[in-house]
Formats: sequence, structure tokens, C-alpha cells
Amino acid sequence: MGRYVSSNKAIWRIFSFAIHERYPTVVHLENGQRVYFNESNAADRAARPPSTTLTSFFTVCHTDDFARTLLYADMPRYYIWNASSNVVSKCS
Repeated sequence: MGRYVSSNKAIWRIFSFAIHERYPTVVHLENGQRVYFNESNAADRAARPPSTTLTSFFTVCHTDDFARTLLYADMPRYYIWNASSNVVSKCS
């Protein structure tokens, strides 16, 4: 059984372009997160989009000196994301 490779991916491989390693990496576009809304909460969601793990990481870095020393990938080792309240808290 063979493997299908799209024409776009084939060209990138033939010309040895980096597929995953790009610098600088863009992980966040301000207010670019997905927001789900309905008719009753559309204005509120547009004015104050809900927090994500990444935006909460930025918030914690503003207030916690230790968090400023961490990379985003290292955050789960020291902090916990509470999905119900959309808040990051320090592990005990």
C-alpha cells in the first residue's frame, strides 16, 4: 500500500524547504483567537474575547517573575490551566 503526497508537499520536499522549522515562529496574532457567540452575547464576546491558554500565559508573565523565565512549552510543568474558569494557576 502506497502513501499519498500532495503536489504542494512534494514541491516543498523536492526543493528542500523547511516544512516545520520557521523563524521567527508566530504563535499568536492579537485578538486572532476563535470566538464562539450567539445573538445574545455577540457584542460582549467581541468586546472581551475569552482567555486562551496562550493569552493566559502572557497575563501570568506580566505578574509573575518566575513565569517570565519560562517558555510557553514549559508552562504545564509549573502551572495548571483551569478550563472552567479560563485561568492559569501555579501548581502546589
